[in-house]
Parts: sequence; structure tokens; C-alpha cells
Amino acid sequence: MASTVQILRHFVSHVFSEQEQCRNQRPASMGKVKAQNTRTKEAFADAVDQEVRALDKWCAAREEAMCRAWGGATSEPFSSSSSLEAAENLVISLLGTEKALHDIFQRTFEVLFDVVQSVYPETDTSAPSTSNRVRRSAATTSADLLDHLFATVQAHMERREDITVSALLRVFVRSAEPIWGMMGKWLRDGMGLGMSIGSGDASGIWELDEEFFIESSGLGVGLVGIGLLDPEYWKEGYILREGVVAFDGDGEDAKERRQKTIPQFLEHVAIPVLSAGKAIGLLRALGVPLSSITVGDGAEEWRSFKDLVASSSAADQTGQTSRDTLFSVSIDILSRMIYDRLLPRCDAAGALLAQVLVEDCGLWNHLSSIEDLFLMRRGDAMSHFTDVLFAKMDMQQSWGDFHFLNTAFRDVVDASVNVGAKAWIQPPLVRLSYRGGKDKDRSISRTVKALDALTVEYAVPFPLTYIFQPTALQVYGEVFILLLQIRRAKGVLERILVRGEARAAKLRNELKGFYAMRSRLSWFINTLLNFLTTYVVHAQVLKFHDVFREAKSLDEMVQLHDDHLEKIRGRCLLKPNTSSLNRAILSILDMALHFTDIFVSFAGNTTTTHDVSRQSISFRRHRSRRRRQQRHNTIGFSQSIRDLRDSSDEDDDDDIENAQAPEPSFSANTSASYVEEGFQARMAKMSSELDGLVRFLRRGVESLAGGTGEAAPAYGVLAFALEDWDI
Repeated sequence: MASTVQILRHFVSHVFSEQEQCRNQRPASMGKVKAQNTRTKEAFADAVDQEVRALDKWCAAREEAMCRAWGGATSEPFSSSSSLEAAENLVISLLGTEKALHDIFQRTFEVLFDVVQSVYPETDTSAPSTSNRVRRSAATTSADLLDHLFATVQAHMERREDITVSALLRVFVRSAEPIWGMMGKWLRDGMGLGMSIGSGDASGIWELDEEFFIESSGLGVGLVGIGLLDPEYWKEGYILREGVVAFDGDGEDAKERRQKTIPQFLEHVAIPVLSAGKAIGLLRALGVPLSSITVGDGAEEWRSFKDLVASSSAADQTGQTSRDTLFSVSIDILSRMIYDRLLPRCDAAGALLAQVLVEDCGLWNHLSSIEDLFLMRRGDAMSHFTDVLFAKMDMQQSWGDFHFLNTAFRDVVDASVNVGAKAWIQPPLVRLSYRGGKDKDRSISRTVKALDALTVEYAVPFPLTYIFQPTALQVYGEVFILLLQIRRAKGVLERILVRGEARAAKLRNELKGFYAMRSRLSWFINTLLNFLTTYVVHAQVLKFHDVFREAKSLDEMVQLHDDHLEKIRGRCLLKPNTSSLNRAILSILDMALHFTDIFVSFAGNTTTTHDVSRQSISFRRHRSRRRRQQRHNTIGFSQSIRDLRDSSDEDDDDDIENAQAPEPSFSANTSASYVEEGFQARMAKMSSELDGLVRFLRRGVESLAGGTGEAAPAYGVLAFALEDWDI
């Protein structure tokens, strides 16, 4: 034991000398001197030193007792320590001394020596050394030390070595004090705003210790950084130090390995502590007084780790000495005690921030506006806007003009407000733009994929940008484009309406085939649109609102909203694993546009198309000036046939190598091919292709409906509806 204790003394001396050397170098240096030791290592060395001093005190008292016994002084106790027997009962022998030493300390110093050797193998405890066999971060080393102490306490507690366990717990508690203090500072000050670098600056980044398990990622920091205003700052600004890389060896022989940086006894509270600190920092930035955070049962006061353990131990045990009572708490009780102590504090900060977002930041108003716009839940206004947009497309005019898109949307919103409806959105926050160029703009008569280049942006105010992040708005945009594409195909089909008597019986008979094809296309498109609006958007939004109202923190709000969008995206068949089904849907929508071209080419008169949303037009020989003017302004599709002859579809270059859906054959047809192939033959071929696409889609949806996921019932609704295709 003497050799072991001497090595521990050298270890303590080595740590303290490095600490003193670092302290002396710091004033002379203009920059920040990186300490070789961590605060946890210094606290551990101090705890070991106290245990060694306890041994020295016992040895001194034992020696005093022996001297008194040799001198015949047997009337007084030889020491004030109650753990030693009276001098008159002392028996001097090596075996007795060894037994007394073991009874007082058991295997405390052997275990501490093993911990030192395991955690700090680079430190030569017998003499100063420059060995650098293992290079590890400060956080990794501190977590490794506390985990070793934690595991050692558990192992010896199972062996019923109470004295060793008591000593190890004392060392463990003193070693954990620095990390515990860092947690207290984090929960008091919160995260920095990321606007500048400096310590103690309310607008900067708090300087977190390198051994703390929370770190700043540096997001938004720098000359062009926007700090707290960055939408990703909440998620990425401050993160847990996980997966830190450690290197064993030097040079080319160094091997990389990953080590965690969160002590085991704090793993269950690391995420709540991280979230609470971020919430406190954001509340401070919003000007909310932190005194509004109310925690019951005296949890507002931050106590030292030693006092926390002592209070829990004293509450559960009585009749023991203060020394035993202070550190006789078990590991399970310790973990539960930390969780119960910190959780109310963390929940209170998160709940206050959620309340501020709802009451002061207009969270629900912006959420409703986003859903009404992107998910088209505002049916009347969005239908009016799509009518204006589609009318521009039908007139073969440039519908992607930035000024036209935003003016039309603003006029639609103003019109809905003027009729007495409540304002449902703020037009200045919305910006529509088209980034596909003029060629793709004109291709809208051939494919609904031309709408892919239409982007809708919503200027979400801070701090709601943490919930409605750019990636989330991008998903909303994908759903918006899909619904718009379906509405476009639906509107084109509804314009095919013939009034008056056909001039030949042959024309009437052939029109029956066209109307049968139109009916099949309209049935599928209406079925799909009803499924998406009713069983996907409406049903999922209602479920989301119910759980979103119960959210108690910003992290929970972000997670619920992200999950909500992923569910909608999946049920709309917009995920990569359902890309083939999405291509089949787009092919059917393009078929609706192509069918209209064929119909116009066959009828040979643009007046055979009609917009059912406008006043009906009857074909008569004698018409008034107003009727002739309406006829003159009626939009046809003959121009699209000429455009199709002169240009190619830009989406022909799409990567369809892995496509499984049947490919339609109408993408490159022109009006000349209609005559050569024959309209009836072309209609029969198109009908066959439509049947193959619908059946392919139905098989895919039935496969999804047969799964065990949460979305299976929703897919089952669409699969059941598509069964009527064969009727």
C-alpha cells in the first residue's frame, strides 16, 4: 500500500504543478493559454489528496498512540479520532496495524490507483514526464474519469465494501462538482446570441468550458454571420459533444476511435439541460424576464452537488454519523435525484418559451396562413387565384411574370377581405416567383411539370423561423405544386364542353369516344384530388393541431411539425421511395393536357372548348355582338400544337433509368401524327396507356396499404377508391 499511496502523491503533485505553471504563464501571454489540465482532473486530484491526507492523519494518530503506549501514558486517549481504540487497549504488532488499516480504508487506495492508471495513462505518476501516447479532448477525458468512478462505485457496492464505496463516492462527488457548476451556469445564462465572440457579452457567445458536454458549433458567427437570426441556429447553434474523435499513438501509427463526452450519470438529463439553456437564451433575447420562470419546491436555487447528495441522503437515512450519511446514497438514487432536481427547472423554461411563442409571436396565426396557402385549405381564395393563373396560361401569355403572380395573389386576398371575410394572410409576407425561364413557361400547354419551377415563399418572422425552417417551407412548396398540378389538369378537362348540334352524325358518334375518355380522366383526377385534400391534408392537419396544442417546449414543437410534414409528404407520394408512383400520377396529368390537344385537333373549332366557371356559350347561326365577342375571346389549344411541333419538352432529359411506371407515348406527338395514326386509334392507345398507369398506381398503393406503418390506413382509402376503376 505504501508504494500505491506514494504514486498517488506524485500524481497529485504533478497535477498541481501543471496548474500552477499554467496560472503563472497566463498573465504574461497576450492570448488565451490552453490549460493542460481540466477542472475535473484538478478536482479529482484534490479529492485524492484529501483521501491521502486522511491516511496520513490516521498514521500520525496511530504513531502517537504507540508512543504514548510506550511511555506509559494510558490515562488519556491518544487521539481525538473516535475511530481509534484507547491507548490502554492498544496492541502493537504489524498484523494488528495491517488489520486496523484495512478496517478503516479497505481497498480505497488500490482502487483509486487503478482509476488513475485507466483514465490518465499518459501521466507518469512517479516523475514528471512528457509522454503523449494518447491525445484526447478535455470533454472526453472528464467524461471518462467520471464514468470510471461511477462504474467502480457500482462494482464495489455490489461486493458490500461499504468503506471503499464511501471513499469512492466522496471522490466522485468532489470530481463532479466542476461539471455540475457548468450546468448551473448554462441554466442560468443560457445560450449566447451568436452575434460576436467574447466572454460576458450579452450579445456574444458564452465561453463554455472545453470539458463541458455542450458546445457552440460556431453557426452564424463571423463577419457574414447572422447569429440568432439564422433559422438553423436553434438546432445547430449549440449541440451536445457527441462522437468526439480520440487518437491513440503518434504520427502515422495513430489510430482513430470515437468516445462519448457525456458522463453516464448525466446522459438522461443532457438533452433536457441543452434544451432548457437554449430556451433561456432565447427568452433573454426576446426581452422576457427570467424571473417569470417559476419552479416549485425550491428548485430555483442552484445548490452544489455535494449539498444535493447530502440532502437526499439525509432525507432517506437517520441514525448515522455525518460522515456516513453525507455520501451513503446509492447510484440509482443519485441518478434519479439528479433527474428529479433538474427536470422541473428545464420544463419550466421550455413551457414559458412555448407560451411566449403562442401569445406574443402569433404562432397559430402564421401556422394557419401557411396551411391555407400551401395546403390550399382556403378553398375559395385559392380557387380564385388558380382561376386567374390558369386563365393566363390558356391565353398563351407569360404567366410566370413576377409582377403578375404577386399582384394577382394580392388582388385575390384583397377581394376576399372586401366581401367581409376575415383576413387570413398578410400578402407582404408572400412572394411568388417562377424560375423556369420562358421556354418552360410556354410548355405548360404540354406538361404540368412546367409548374415545378414555381416557388412560393413565406417570410416567417423571428423566432418562428426555428419552427418553419426553409426546409419545412420547401416541403410545403412540394405539396402546393402537386395540388396545383392536379387542379390544372382538372381545369383543362372541365373546359371541354360542346354546346349545340353537331353538323354530321359521324361527328356525334366519334365525340362519344372523346367524352368517354374525358370521363375516365376526370374520374381519376377527382378521386386523387379528393383523397389528398380530405384524407391527407385535412385529416392530418386536424391530428397535428391536437398534439401541437399540448407541446410544452420549442424542441417539441419543432419535432411535431417536422413529423407532421413528413407524414403529409409521404401520403402525397412525394418521397423518394414512391417516386415511381409520383411519375405515374404526373403522366396521367400530362395525358389530360394531351387529350385536350387531340380533342381540339379533331373538332377543328376552338369554340368546342368552354370554361365551365364562366358564362355558358351556345353555338347558334345568329349571334349578337356580345356573343361574337365572347366567341372571339374564347381560348383554344391549337397554338399548343404548333408550339409542340417547334420545341421539345424540357423534362425529356429527366433521369428515368429506374422508373417502373409505364411510359406514355404522347410526349413527342404533333397534330400531323394524329391524322396519320387516326384519332380513334390514338384514343384507343391513350385509353390503354391510361388503364396501365392507373393499374400500376393501384398496385403500388395496395402494397403500401398492406404495410404496418401509421400511413397504411390512408393508403388503404386510396386503394379502395381505385378499385372502382374496373367498374
